Amino acid sequence: MDTHAIANTSGFEKIVVPLDGSSLSECALPVATAIARASRATVYLARVHTPIIATMDISLPVLDWEDEIRASEQAYLSAVARMLSKEDVQVEVRPLDGSVGRAIKDLVESVGANLVVITTHGRTGLSRTWLGSTADWLVRFAPAPVLMVRPPEEPAAREISLKHVLIALDGSERAERIIPEAIRLGRLVGARFTLVRVVQPIIRSLAAVGTPALAQVPDEERTSEIVRRTKDYLDGVAETFRREIGGLEVTTEAVASDRTADAILECARRGGAEIIALATRGRGASRLLVGSVADKVLRGFTGAVLALGPAAVREQMTDEVVIEPESTVERRAHVEHGFGSG
Repeated sequence: MDTHAIANTSGFEKIVVPLDGSSLSECALPVATAIARASRATVYLARVHTPIIATMDISLPVLDWEDEIRASEQAYLSAVARMLSKEDVQVEVRPLDGSVGRAIKDLVESVGANLVVITTHGRTGLSRTWLGSTADWLVRFAPAPVLMVRPPEEPAAREISLKHVLIALDGSERAERIIPEAIRLGRLVGARFTLVRVVQPIIRSLAAVGTPALAQVPDEERTSEIVRRTKDYLDGVAETFRREIGGLEVTTEAVASDRTADAILECARRGGAEIIALATRGRGASRLLVGSVADKVLRGFTGAVLALGPAAVREQMTDEVVIEPESTVERRAHVEHGFGSG
């Protein structure tokens, strides 16, 4: 990894926190407050107004209700802002109009925010709530990383720790772009980091020798070689960051598995990670939370997920990032087995 890949990791300047007036959405506030206080960032509290009526004759009482609702939303944002100000955080409120995801995205762009913190259930399908679908949309289209916080299982709010960050990589330049963002977040609270890469086991076909019952068997020798080379790659990335940013505690783990998301979750569980950081690719126009691996990780992880989506990656493409070429063995495995983290 070239040292140009190490972006500014000193902290965040502007953080957007979407709220919908519920206690659930407010679960993002303690995390956003801690990050803002540590990096002296400004927090932008955003609430998107949804008209109570869409297509019907607008009568005077309805207009009055709309005005009352807008006033109530403004009062809510102001009250939350006062609460955060007592925590020594600089706050601005932004009442918004329009479709929820696009309005928040436009705010991120207009103020130049470099982090979005939002609560999400991590659910998929028709049961997805406003918060879940908005988080998914923002991961895909926001020009900044999105930190998705799962609400505590107990109503009594627990402190959400940021002390151990697991960074999922796949050897690509795109995946590595999450590293500076994860370090920017974790080093604010002295976090330790684990770099993880999951590779597909190499399978050897025996169909040609007439043994259909053993048509495919694991090639343990080649798989071990891939894992070894992957560990060398991760160690090289870790060493670059240790050298360029003093005081970082970085460990590495290479795993062979044909179930990438499950392997990442197991590494997080075993190591006690509280944040999983990854970049997503954005496959399929209909996908909300982009990348099947990212989707499974978010649904299966009880901590927070820091995701860098396609729009945020494109925003960074002017950076000079040079990645050391993969080994011949790794490149061949990429082509044959198509492993990745998003």
